[in-house]
Parts: sequence; structure tokens; C-alpha cells
Amino acid sequence: MTLEDLQRAVRARPFIPFHLRLTNGESLEVHHPEMCMPGARSTVTGMPSQTKPLPVIDSYSIVDLLHIVRLEPIQQVVPSNGSV
Repeated sequence: MTLEDLQRAVRARPFIPFHLRLTNGESLEVHHPEMCMPGARSTVTGMPSQTKPLPVIDSYSIVDLLHIVRLEPIQQVVPSNGSV
């Protein structure tokens, strides 16, 4: 993953939440642009708080950009209102 690719995803407006898919098979979810801070060689990604609203975090991960395989949008659930 390049720094520019990650910055583009974080800076997108409107922001689209995404998964960071890693080389070890793990995935990190980014639900808010302030929860991902790209750096020259790594990124700091916050894990959302269980008790406070976004973008408050409880913990974080530091991941080398070389270990990010791809970004995937998080599918948003659209509530059904019964209309066709």
C-alpha cells in the first residue's frame, strides 16, 4: 500500500468507512477519518471506544504500510422502510 493511496481513502469526502486487509489475514476497520493517521512508512489506526462515540478510541495499532494488502469499503446496512 502506498502512503498516497491510504491518504486518498482517509481524505475522501464524503468519507467511506473501509477495512485495511493485512498480510497476516487480519483486518482493521476504519469508521471515521480521524481514526487513521497515515505516516511515511506506517499508519496508526484507532480501535473505537465501546462506550464513547466516534472518533474516541480505546486502543490503537501501528501497521507498516508494506503489510496492508488492500482497502475494502465497509458495506453499510441500509434500513428497509417497506417501500419498493
